[in-house]
Amino acid sequence: MTIGASWSGQATSAVITFAFGLIAGLPALLYLKKSGNAEQFILDLFATLVVGAIYILSVEYGSGGRFNWYSPIFFLLGIYTLNRFRTFILSVVKRRRAGRKARK
Repeated sequence: MTIGASWSGQATSAVITFAFGLIAGLPALLYLKKSGNAEQFILDLFATLVVGAIYILSVEYGSGGRFNWYSPIFFLLGIYTLNRFRTFILSVVKRRRAGRKARK
């Protein structure tokens, strides 16, 4: 899709690309895992390959095989959203555990 395409087509493409970004956020969480050097290298390589493959699929299926300027933006926004949601959930759990310990 190009800039002159219809708004509904561009919005659909953006939503599909964002959804693929959310899916790609799951293997991207492997970057946060702590491990030894060799294992960390393998995990990072695997996560990078999976995220790259999901991005190629998002361009192929979300944008009809044509690259557009907003595909990488919405893809990265999907990954970022999943990471922020994970951080929010972990902070809520941490606060509840601290509250339980304070009551004891």
